[in-house]
Amino acid sequence: MDSKVCLWDARGVRCVDLRGHEGSVTSVKCDPGGTCVTSSSYDGTLRVWDLGSGSMVEMFGGDFDGAVAKDYMAATRNPILDFLWLSADYNAIAGTTASKTVSGGPPSGACGQATLIASTRDGRIHVFDPSSTKLEVPVMTIRAHKGPVRHVLSHVPGASNSNLIYSAGNLDGAVRCFDPRIPADKGRCVRKVEGLHQGGVTNLISLPDCNLLATTGGADATIKIVDPRGLEVVNVVAVTDAPDKLLAYPPPAASAYALVACKNGTVLSTWGDGTCFCHEASTGKKVTDFVAAAAGVKNAVRNVAAVDNMLIGTGDDGLVVGWANNILT
Repeated sequence: MDSKVCLWDARGVRCVDLRGHEGSVTSVKCDPGGTCVTSSSYDGTLRVWDLGSGSMVEMFGGDFDGAVAKDYMAATRNPILDFLWLSADYNAIAGTTASKTVSGGPPSGACGQATLIASTRDGRIHVFDPSSTKLEVPVMTIRAHKGPVRHVLSHVPGASNSNLIYSAGNLDGAVRCFDPRIPADKGRCVRKVEGLHQGGVTNLISLPDCNLLATTGGADATIKIVDPRGLEVVNVVAVTDAPDKLLAYPPPAASAYALVACKNGTVLSTWGDGTCFCHEASTGKKVTDFVAAAAGVKNAVRNVAAVDNMLIGTGDDGLVVGWANNILT
């Protein structure tokens, strides 16, 4: 809510504030090379920060009508919810060059050699070309969902084409697949699955070890394992007992917060009551589980990442915790 990105040192004792956003920060991802970090925000912008100097080196998005928003009310019209970098230029999206997803920032910090894909609260997917002279304006927009696009993926292992873009609807409960090489007037949606979960799709991740996708919904206590080629559900992992019907206020244990791919085709999920589970994607077998409260987290684990042989999680209460776990080694 304070609109800043906090850069902590490895010991967690010192924080440098990266300031510039005019709205709440929705996502932060670090360049694998460790030179920069990218953040998205409710102000409708994506900003690239140099980790050495702490300065902003690039900004994408804004008003999307050709100008950067001038105040908070204007800024929050087009919140960015998720994004990803591709390690090739816009022609890679058009299908002329192979592309590869980069988790957090431009490859080697070089914005000019990458493409940025972002999803918005109003159901759109934007593609930004860092070589453009107007970085606030996307070079391509896809109207993907009715309501927020919670997650976006590309270069998915197992997909029929690496240029395809997958998106998750947080309101319409759909996962859709788009081919950006198709002209807009011909319809870019080439595959879709509707009503995938009870409620919206809250997580969409790739499981590269088994060439599958994994999704969670708002309140059905399941993980759906999906084949990216046709978006068919190939397995349903029942994490806990789901409610018989969609409730106005579903039990916390049925609400998934985070989903992350682990080794050997396993997937880790965190839930509203603070429990965390790891399952085999292909069989649904539980590998391990633990409770965040044992590490001092008072509520749910909001985000989680696999780092070396550890899990790093952030709680609703602002606590950051690391767990050593052999499922990641």
